[in-house]
Amino acid sequence: MNTNVTGGLTDCGSAQMPGVSGGMLNISYPFNIVTGSNSGTGAGGNPASGSIAWSDGSVSVVSGNWVTSPVGQNAISTLGVQSGPGAGQQIVLGTRQIANAGSVGGGSGGAGSVVVIDALFH
Repeated sequence: MNTNVTGGLTDCGSAQMPGVSGGMLNISYPFNIVTGSNSGTGAGGNPASGSIAWSDGSVSVVSGNWVTSPVGQNAISTLGVQSGPGAGQQIVLGTRQIANAGSVGGGSGGAGSVVVIDALFH
């Protein structure tokens, strides 16, 4: 079972990516069946992979660690750009957990909410 993070990036702009004004983030990381959690707090985070579909039609493939935080707290995740715009760089995403996912016990689940505060190439 995987946890998926999907959301829009707005107000993007960079001299390295002219014509890009936003994108769609799609990240996936494994649910930890040992702990019964999808939380990856701390420096290690969860091994994650996914993509960013930019507004100009290009796609960056990313992988790295996705860090979650308790509701109301910020987290920082660093993903390496494997291919596409920004290849060879890292993208650092600042997020804030604003709602928990529903219970996953017994096979039920729910959607949580995470807001992306900023996304920076590094």
